Amino acid sequence: MSVVNGDISRDAIEYLMNCRSECEWLDYKETINLNEDAQLCNFAKDVVAMKNVGGGYLVVGVKDKTWERVGLENQLPYDTKMLRDKIFHATGLQINIDIVQHQFQYDCKIRYFPLILIRTSKKRSKRRVPSLIFKDFCIGKPFGLRRGDIFARKGDSTVRISSSDELVELLD
Repeated sequence: MSVVNGDISRDAIEYLMNCRSECEWLDYKETINLNEDAQLCNFAKDVVAMKNVGGGYLVVGVKDKTWERVGLENQLPYDTKMLRDKIFHATGLQINIDIVQHQFQYDCKIRYFPLILIRTSKKRSKRRVPSLIFKDFCIGKPFGLRRGDIFARKGDSTVRISSSDELVELLD
């Protein structure tokens, strides 16, 4: 299983849920609501950051830091096209992102665990050019996105690139 191969199967989500740690290419979310600007901005930052480090997975329905599987009572109201449209609305970027909503039975209840795959370019030359936020979104708010922002993953965190040294590190 790998990001490069784009595995979003049931086996892949089971493997990812058993990792019990976050890294540059794996992040857990208890839930997401992309109808709220703050959550959309944070989601967009994570997606752009993962794309900039070579792609990754977001597993929804797992508590951050405790890795407790809580699942969702209902499927998220987003399909692949809607996720791509939301990201484009907030960032001006067209990012290759896919979602599959897996279901598991816990405590005699069906729970949903969406698996979101953020892909990056297969061409090395394109991977060496980070994606920059293309437009301002919620610019007056502390969580807003500014045109020209670059985000990357460092360990289990999404960070804004703020120095030339950080940019060189990202490109390497």
